Amino acid sequence: MKRRLSRTSILSLAILLIFLALQADSVKAEEPPVFTLDQAIAKGLTNNPGFKAEKVGLDIGQLQVAKAAGLLRPSLIVGGLQTLSISRFGLSVPLELGQRRKSKINIARTQTEITAIQIKTNILELKNNIRQAYTRVYSGQEKIKYYQEISDTTQDLLKIAQKRKNTSDLDVILAQTLLLNINNDMETAKYDLSKAKNALGLMLGEPLPEKLSFLVPNQLPQSVISAVGQDFASLEQISPENLVAIAIEKRPELQESYKNLELIELEKTRLKATRIPIITLATGLDVDNGVNPKLLKIFFAADIPIPNSREIKINIEEAEARGKQLKLEQQALKDKIAFEVNSAYLNFISTRKRVTCYETELLPKLQEVVHKSIDSFAAGKSSVIIPIDVEQSFIRNSFAYLQSLSDYQNTIGDLERSLGVGL
Repeated sequence: MKRRLSRTSILSLAILLIFLALQADSVKAEEPPVFTLDQAIAKGLTNNPGFKAEKVGLDIGQLQVAKAAGLLRPSLIVGGLQTLSISRFGLSVPLELGQRRKSKINIARTQTEITAIQIKTNILELKNNIRQAYTRVYSGQEKIKYYQEISDTTQDLLKIAQKRKNTSDLDVILAQTLLLNINNDMETAKYDLSKAKNALGLMLGEPLPEKLSFLVPNQLPQSVISAVGQDFASLEQISPENLVAIAIEKRPELQESYKNLELIELEKTRLKATRIPIITLATGLDVDNGVNPKLLKIFFAADIPIPNSREIKINIEEAEARGKQLKLEQQALKDKIAFEVNSAYLNFISTRKRVTCYETELLPKLQEVVHKSIDSFAAGKSSVIIPIDVEQSFIRNSFAYLQSLSDYQNTIGDLERSLGVGL
């Protein structure tokens, strides 16, 4: 005969299930949210105070264009000729002839375009700085994980040493000393991680949450892959000359140089336009306040300044000299870009090999040696010195891996910046 549950039992069971569900949700909620390098870069480009200030320069440039497009304002003439008892009332209007006004507009527009190119250069610099800061935070986070892993392993060693009958006091003391050093170094690593997170938060324009899990930085920006037209595996086979050609086309510093050369040509056009002076035309009424108070006379006048041809010629020659200088600087800049691309590419290949070696060969083998050395010590086949030495070797190589990863991320940033991609 089956036993039926009472209403009280069913209610108690339901409450228990709800409680367990809430507990499961709370466990999930305790997991820290993840944060990626791409998120950090996007946040920095949106919130960084210095970058915000630079973008205001574009608005100022547009205002300068509008200002250059405005016509010269007319002036009121209010005065008199005292000796003749005549009062003068009129209006004067300046006239810009030739290409003077058009040249001013073109110069203002080009200067705004140069400002936009300079912002692109700053974008590359900011992204590279964020990448480096993020990598320092990630390395600090992983250091603490390595310390915790070795601390747990060392505690196991200490327990084994304390339980073994034939273990000397020296083995116990060595294990205790190593555990103290590891825990002390872990506290130092936590302090360094806090500083690195504060530096990254300052760069991103807002403080970072206390609990945040930083994912490993991406191996290669999609911007580089898209620009090069190669996937990650075949990037090593690409010709450095092709990379230099991409950089010559995309580097904002070179684009800025071209625009500055264009600006010089526009300035020469403006200077030539000054050979035609600004003519001011005036007209109005002369009122006779003396013998004939009701007598009104209409006057016309023109102000035509004489241009300084010699000064204009000197200014044009000076602009031409700056243009020649800029062309020579462009060639030097191209040579500098080629050097930077080749250097960044070779460093990228070298550090990538180092990181791959650590990830696929060295660290997995060292972890295996750590476990085997502990098993050997637990079986009484070796002294505690053996697993301690192996653990210290694992720590050194783990930190060397993190340094190689940091170097690798720096070379990725250098490669992206040297190519001028990711804009």
